Amino acid sequence: MRRGILSSLPFLILALAASAQDRARFGISRLDPPQGWTRSDLDGRAVWTAPDGKVTVTLTAGQPLAEPQETVMDALLQQARPRREFREESKRSGGKHTTTGGHWYGLVYSYVDDARPNLYAYDWVVTVAAGGRYVTLVATAHDLDAYRRHGGTVAKLVEKLALSTAIVVEKGRPPLTRHALDETIDFLEWLMHSPLTEAQKLTVEAEVRGYWQKKSQTDMDDIRELLEGREQLAKMKAEERELARQAVLQEALKQWREEKDSPSARMLLEIHAAAHQPIAKGTPPLTRQAVDAFSEFLYFAAGKTAGVTAAPPKDVKDKLAGEVAAGYAAMPAEQRELIAGMPLTWAALRVAWPDMPEAERKSYVDSWRKSEALAALGRQLQASSASKLGELQARLQAQQATFTMMSNIMRMQHETSMIIASNIGGGGWRYEYRW
Repeated sequence: MRRGILSSLPFLILALAASAQDRARFGISRLDPPQGWTRSDLDGRAVWTAPDGKVTVTLTAGQPLAEPQETVMDALLQQARPRREFREESKRSGGKHTTTGGHWYGLVYSYVDDARPNLYAYDWVVTVAAGGRYVTLVATAHDLDAYRRHGGTVAKLVEKLALSTAIVVEKGRPPLTRHALDETIDFLEWLMHSPLTEAQKLTVEAEVRGYWQKKSQTDMDDIRELLEGREQLAKMKAEERELARQAVLQEALKQWREEKDSPSARMLLEIHAAAHQPIAKGTPPLTRQAVDAFSEFLYFAAGKTAGVTAAPPKDVKDKLAGEVAAGYAAMPAEQRELIAGMPLTWAALRVAWPDMPEAERKSYVDSWRKSEALAALGRQLQASSASKLGELQARLQAQQATFTMMSNIMRMQHETSMIIASNIGGGGWRYEYRW
């Protein structure tokens, strides 16, 4: 029987179709937004706006490069030409894109801005392609002066733009790219309809990287076929894709249960169980995934208050899950809803944090410091980080103290509501399963 993280699933996906760093991540792009620029999202694109509001940079998520880049640029120009008093301000130029090893093409054109009668806007349109996919970046300036003032900043952004399709994490034929890993993790999140915790993502990544390290061609082919199937699924209507998801998931669960000797199958069954099988009754029911996501968030937020980075150990997660499950039924309804919704909340924070303006990050950390319980947990994590903790007894004592603090936070309705609803829920962003 074929073993592996997805085994024969790619074939089923294709059949149905025929009938995931500190750098900001958007689609296949990894980039360092200019200091002080703010981000918003519009129609599936990311938009960064300069502090003076006179220049915006719009970035697409990325798509397959099915034709030459020159043809892509021709199509972009064709879309722009109907604008009033359209004029090409520069000749088309391009060349090797050093950061990705791919190619870039770009040009500048001007036109009368309908939103500002009789005033001209200037667009610098750039495509960057590598690894069989490309992104389009459009820098729009309100006037020529704004274009000149911010042009260097935008050029630096384009120069340092990285594409996950060109980031090789394991050598091989073909090499394993960051894009393939992200897509695999995104697929599993979509399939099981639950964001994975950081620990689970690392487990999946280690499993997939192991295929390349062991040169397991069968498993490598499975990943390649999965990516092809994912492209087909993305073309479906939402309701068709959901039907496919249910069919693929049922087949996957059956297959994973049969592969009793497969570590990856056991791992995926555990992830599904953590996300969907209740560990305590209630409305909504409590899942292990919710408690694990909460514990990761608490370590993250508390660590930020103390300037340390830490992840909750498995035994702390296990003990906390039992503690919360035992007292879940007695919690107020609002408290249960906050905890049960933590997988999406924590996933949204992880996605948003790297791209968040520094001032906004600081406001979050400052508000977390005002939470007495979080601040105490932060001090505990800081002390644990500074200590060698060489003795088993010292380590167990530190973990017990940490567990007690975390358990107290999860039982305190007002404290939890303040930490989650006020500080995270007000951020104006949410988590979506990526396509």
